[in-house]
Order: sequence, then C-alpha cells, then structure tokens
Amino acid sequence: MIYYDKWLKYYKDIFFLSENQPEFFLERLKTFPEPAKYLDIECGPGLLVDSILKSNFPVDITVTDSIGGFIAQRTDKNEQTIQQVNAITTHPTDIAKRLSNQKFNVISCLNYRLVFLKNKAQILKLMFDAKTMLTENGFLILDLINFSKFDFSDEIITLPEKHNDDFHLISTIKKQKETLSYQLSQKFIIGKGFLKKTYDVVKDEIICPVSIESFALFAKEAKFSSIQYFSDYNGNAFTPDSDRIICVLEK
Repeated sequence: MIYYDKWLKYYKDIFFLSENQPEFFLERLKTFPEPAKYLDIECGPGLLVDSILKSNFPVDITVTDSIGGFIAQRTDKNEQTIQQVNAITTHPTDIAKRLSNQKFNVISCLNYRLVFLKNKAQILKLMFDAKTMLTENGFLILDLINFSKFDFSDEIITLPEKHNDDFHLISTIKKQKETLSYQLSQKFIIGKGFLKKTYDVVKDEIICPVSIESFALFAKEAKFSSIQYFSDYNGNAFTPDSDRIICVLEK
C-alpha cells in the first residue's frame, strides 16, 4: 500500500534534486535540434522539470505519473506560467499507448520509481516501449538502487537512508519466501526530539528489485546500442559499492 497523501506532501523534501542533475540532463538535451523533446515518466512533483524550464533552453516537455495528484500539481503550475508542460496520468506500462506516434530525444524514470513495477516483464516492456519512442541516438536515463550490493538471502534488507536536515526516509525490503516476492515498506521521520513524527508512506508494497546484472541483460534484449553506468550526476564512475546507479542507455 502506498499512502498517496503523504507522498504528495513530502516527496519533494526527500527526493530533492541531486548535485549537477539538471546539468546532466541539459548536456544531453542540447545534443539535439531545438526544441529538444523530453519525457519524464513517474515525474513526481517535477523538480527536475522545473529546473530545466528555468534554464530557458528550448525543450518540449511531457510528464507522466501513475499518481494523479502529481499530475494535478503540474496542471496547477501550468496555470501559473507561460511555460507549458504536457501532463498525463498513466501507468508506466501504458506510455506507448497513451503517447502513440510521439518521439522524444531523452526519456527518464528517476528516484527508483522503476522498482514499483511488479515484475521483470513490466520493466522490460517499459524499456522496449521507451526505445521505440526515442529518436535515433536518443537516451533513456534510469535512476536505480544498486541492489547488487545487498544479500537477498536475508529476510529483511535495509536500504540506505535518504535524509536532509528535517526529513528522514527509512526503507526496508521484506522477502516473502512462499511467493518469492519482495515487499517494500517506508517511513518518513520528520522533526527532532519531542517534535519528531513518524509516518508510514509505503507499507508492504510489492516491488521488483533488479540487479545491475539483470538490468544489463534487459538492455541487451531491448537492443540499445550502448549503456553507461554512473554513481551520481557528476559523472563519477559506478562501482560495486555505489548506493545508486545512473543508467544512460542510447538507442
């Protein structure tokens, strides 16, 4: 279960922009004719999109999210600015159907939202659909957890904590031996001392943790021409000890 009201309220405080993240995307968008075409899948509150718009680089932007409240937030922003973003509520596995015949130079799915797809078949479908929707030499950028560094023989796996000065996100994965599935639970901890409050934001939600080895096989099956792995948006090389994987797949 995902407690959508809590996600809508606190998501931006935990999944804030990473250092150099807008520049990382703009560097790739600027390799295409203006206006570049960008699709952000499972966009959340759209902090990256807002930053790209502020750069004043000409980009036609489409965002989708399976949580309608995030799309409502973007619609409200559209009413307050000249810069319009095409915002659509849809599940990631339905993007090809909802955006049929549209092409994009860069497509992304960030903040490990990819794992909320229920199985590897859905992840592979998204990758195939994205490749079909990319222009020649276009990029699919995925921001993932490095699940390969964890021991999945353990019954409970604790993921690295995300936090800033006032917010903490505690995440655990529980293995269901009977069904060979994995359930994610997450709590927001807000404030300190006697003012501290704890909220469940995800409870026993089925996810699909994919190792970098499996992901490389998916990319090969989808026939991307190349794949690069980074540990952050500064372009530092991925290592087995990295907490995250920034995957850049080129059509």
